[in-house]
Amino acid sequence: MRKFNKPIILASKSPRRKEILSSLGYEFHIMVSSKEEVFNNKLSLSDALKDVALQKAYDVKNEHNIADSIIISADTIVYINNEILGKPKDHQDAVRMLKLIQGTKHFVLTAVAVVTDDKVLVDVEQTAVYFKTMTDDEILNYIEIENVYDKAGSYAIQGPAKKYIEKIEGNYENVVGLPINLLERLFEEL
Repeated sequence: MRKFNKPIILASKSPRRKEILSSLGYEFHIMVSSKEEVFNNKLSLSDALKDVALQKAYDVKNEHNIADSIIISADTIVYINNEILGKPKDHQDAVRMLKLIQGTKHFVLTAVAVVTDDKVLVDVEQTAVYFKTMTDDEILNYIEIENVYDKAGSYAIQGPAKKYIEKIEGNYENVVGLPINLLERLFEEL
């Protein structure tokens, strides 16, 4: 764990990101942006995701008039067949997403931004996830037991969905929502 002479602010309400950052031993405050994220479809997928992570960091910085701090923000999406899957809008959308990813490979991308008064660092991590085939009943049962509405792609790899994960290629924490190796690399650049 690195020591910083500035307070760390996590610009996210995600309990998973909070848990990952806490597990690394960092002390931090949580501040969440109240502005709606805007995904710029004119940019490449990677650049659009970076842009959303930066929007979150700058919204928190400006909204709370923050100076002399390290702001960490992130955004995670699921990507399959040229479609971006964010958080489901409703039950029907959750079912649709799970049907789309089951029995195949999809990608989880997380952009992480680290913003200070004088530095802006941002990058993207990608992990391939192979999801087993699910029956309609398994999909409906899964939605019943898991709060899918705050999860990109309608699942959490660390929850009951883990029994449907055949394998992953890449960083596990990335699928959870905050890739540790990427964050530590950005911290090194500070």
